[in-house]
Amino acid sequence: MEFRSSGQLAVDIREWDQVLPRFDIIVGVPRSGMLPASMLALRQNTLLMSLNELIAGLSPTGGSRSEGLPIRWDRMLILDDSIDSGRAMATVKSNVDALGLSGRVEFGAVYASGSRASRLVDHVHSVVRRPRMFEWNVLHHPALKDACMDIDGVLCPDPLSGQNDDGDEYLRFLSDAPCIYKPPVRVAKLVTGRLEKYRSVTVDWLNKNEIAYGDLIMLDGVSAEERRLSRCVPRFKAGVYRASYSSIFVESSSLEASEIASLSGRAVFSVEHFLMFYPGRSEAQLASLAQGSAPRRVRVRNAIKDFRFELSRKFTN
Repeated sequence: MEFRSSGQLAVDIREWDQVLPRFDIIVGVPRSGMLPASMLALRQNTLLMSLNELIAGLSPTGGSRSEGLPIRWDRMLILDDSIDSGRAMATVKSNVDALGLSGRVEFGAVYASGSRASRLVDHVHSVVRRPRMFEWNVLHHPALKDACMDIDGVLCPDPLSGQNDDGDEYLRFLSDAPCIYKPPVRVAKLVTGRLEKYRSVTVDWLNKNEIAYGDLIMLDGVSAEERRLSRCVPRFKAGVYRASYSSIFVESSSLEASEIASLSGRAVFSVEHFLMFYPGRSEAQLASLAQGSAPRRVRVRNAIKDFRFELSRKFTN
């Protein structure tokens, strides 16, 4: 799974700007194209507007519909974050052609899926082949329909320590937790460290919040205390992921994401740091997160020790 963060996008835009021509107006294709369009417009110190505003006849300076494009412009760039088949860009071009603009209009995408896609626009920064995800649209990506996804910390908050008593407070949390993310597609597998005995209340919560999913896979055969002491949840999740056809696992915790990636041999996305962990690189990625506060460094270093211990168990058992 190829992944580009918003930080990498900013680096790529800065690099790309050095070879791009100067534009009088940069138009972002909603919604994913607005982020790179904003970055490039700032680099070029030029006007910015969305494609919807352009089609509606609004002014890039915030004017009304009747004002149209009151400024003089010679060169416009219509920009999206990526291009693949070109169908979406063909629709964009058709809509722009219908406006009958008098200046020079060019089309661009920061990333293309290959050389064929690159030829469908005037400007491309680089090729990022499929399968791929971008930080700014990962939680709205069509690939989620084939994903494995955690529940606590992704769909709802993690329970607080006082709520995690494996009793009445925990049941209240499972029933009443707010939904903080609703996937836009039917997710293939929800894979959670919640115990199997909490299936019915979990299903009720998912139905109440209209979350569509294929399978709900829960931890079985251990108690809540055994689950905490054995650190079996990452191994459990990695086993489900490895046996599935999923190309991505969306996990709440970066510490667990790093372990799942190594144990499964597949990429895992952590919503905690919006970071993609890769097998073979996850320990180094985890270590890089230890550069924050002292308490956090201690937690991460301890996690690395546990991580190495789990890997040794994997290869000796």
